[in-house]
Amino acid sequence: MLVSWSIRNERNSRVFNREPARLLGQLLTEIFEQVQLWCAAAPSTWASFSCRL
Repeated sequence: MLVSWSIRNERNSRVFNREPARLLGQLLTEIFEQVQLWCAAAPSTWASFSCRL
């Protein structure tokens, strides 16, 4: 879900805000940072189940 949301946001920023495209590495770094934040905020039962990177 997070990956598709990030890709959609990237597309929308290109189309509607006319921002230049970011490199794939930049987008992946942002996604991994968001995953880490989500895992840190998740309850401990969630973290052990879905936050293995």
